[in-house]
Amino acid sequence: MSFGTLPLGCPPNDALGCVGVIYRLVPSLPIDASGFVCQFDLYPGKEWTDGCLARGLSVGRNYEDLGKLRKRIKAMKNFKIVIALLPAEVGVIKQTGKPEHHTWWPEDNVDLPSLFAVHPSETI
Repeated sequence: MSFGTLPLGCPPNDALGCVGVIYRLVPSLPIDASGFVCQFDLYPGKEWTDGCLARGLSVGRNYEDLGKLRKRIKAMKNFKIVIALLPAEVGVIKQTGKPEHHTWWPEDNVDLPSLFAVHPSETI
């Protein structure tokens, strides 16, 4: 796997291959690259306490958890939940923060939007 210019020790050694279903909140549809920008790139110049986490993407393993998160965070009220079934390792994942929150470090040169589809329960 190649993770570009991530800092030493990132992703963490205990992150596991990301195989299976993952969900992500994206700001708009259709699904495009704007929904896959890490916090580190969204807020350049910010001092991060954990630059590794900031360079990963927040995802979940369960639709309901992301639905609750969307309701809890006003800025995400209109975000849509997208789903991917990853048939092979395209990065690594680790539970970070609360049990429903995971950070995913996808491999470089992966067309992330092409991996995802709008969850069937979402309205367009």
